[in-house]
Amino acid sequence: MNYEEYSPYTLAMAQLTADTIRQIVLIADANDKDRDSALESFADVFGKIAANYRLEKYDPDGPVAHVGAKN
Repeated sequence: MNYEEYSPYTLAMAQLTADTIRQIVLIADANDKDRDSALESFADVFGKIAANYRLEKYDPDGPVAHVGAKN
């Protein structure tokens, strides 16, 4: 794979995805859960959040992003 063909945005999103999957695997392993099931559960929850909510306020120095329901 030639990484020079991808934009910095695409590479950053790919790294975020890889980091998230790694965390899901670590959490699943620590709780004796199936990795695939844990990833599927996360995808279901994230899909519902993305479909039903929008980002209202984000402070990069704060611990939480505030979301609101889509109308």
